[in-house]
Amino acid sequence: MPDPALSAALKQAAGKEMHFAFISKGMDGKLLVRKTPIPPKELDALRKEMGGTVVKGKCSGPPTNMIFMVKGKMPAANVGTALMKHAKKEAGIAINAIFQPLGGDEDDDSDGGVIGAVGEAVGEAVGSIGDAISQAGAAIGAGAAAGAGHPDAEHGGHHGGKGGHAAGDPKITGVQKALQKLGYDPGKIDGIDGPHTQAAVKKFQQAQGLAADGIAGPKTQAALAKALQGAGAGGGAGAGGGAPASGGSSTPQSDPGFTPPDAPPAPPMPPIDFGPWQVARQKAITDLKALAAKVAATRHGSAAGVVKEIGSIISCLPVTPAPNQLDALAAFIKSDDTIAAAEEVPEMFHSLKIRQPLLSALAAIKQTVA
Repeated sequence: MPDPALSAALKQAAGKEMHFAFISKGMDGKLLVRKTPIPPKELDALRKEMGGTVVKGKCSGPPTNMIFMVKGKMPAANVGTALMKHAKKEAGIAINAIFQPLGGDEDDDSDGGVIGAVGEAVGEAVGSIGDAISQAGAAIGAGAAAGAGHPDAEHGGHHGGKGGHAAGDPKITGVQKALQKLGYDPGKIDGIDGPHTQAAVKKFQQAQGLAADGIAGPKTQAALAKALQGAGAGGGAGAGGGAPASGGSSTPQSDPGFTPPDAPPAPPMPPIDFGPWQVARQKAITDLKALAAKVAATRHGSAAGVVKEIGSIISCLPVTPAPNQLDALAAFIKSDDTIAAAEEVPEMFHSLKIRQPLLSALAAIKQTVA
């Protein structure tokens, strides 16, 4: 039958610092958790009755990461195992007990000693996270925005952005090749819908009597396909009256980069392998959440703000980053003060190493899309 008093006290510890004492004996023992210090006489009586050793101090935090600040010598590992076993059996609550040293007077209800010192260290280490988060969001957003554009007036999609033409897009490469063969100079054949390409598209559209907006939507692509067919049959000048590019006649079939609307779809690109990234990301999130729980348990004045900002770090790690986000995301992870501050939290409080695994995972993704 679970002990209701112990169960209630452990639940209170999730949001309030409590006093505890654990009399351990092998892999068993007895756990006391109360709002006020446990009287020494009561502890002496229990120790004599059970014949074990006493571990006492203060505890707080959620069951998943409950911190037990121990007065005096730190207990052996088996004591923590026995404590967790007892809590499960007697209170019906599965806890993860994390032992840390408690400085000062154990009966002092202030936030002094190691609890206060850890809180100060944590607050100092991540004090600049707020500004760093804003900068990180801006950097990642800028990377995504680099591919974004305006809606296609021919209802054919967008330049860049979601569902649009990213840098090196084979469809843009096909349009550039088609324009070049028809005598319109698109600039470098690189799959990027830049100013030169848009200017060439406008000239072609003007020659075809289309709305000259520089956007190679479905109508423009159909006109390009028709013009290529005509150029191939005539073997001479392109549709715009200019000299055809080197390479002789051209048809849609002889231009593998060009995909007119009614042509069979091009073979799909190999799927991006997000596996390494998602493993590293999940590990980082797990570690960051554990750090947040420990910070919250200190009840330090800056804890709430720090926990919120740690959550903001997680929000900057997308599950499946878009190809045009990779460079900005890698730059953020490599140099941002946010992650640096989290990794510089005192090791005795929490050890967190996430930067290099995340960077290695991003490098693996870049190899996939290269």
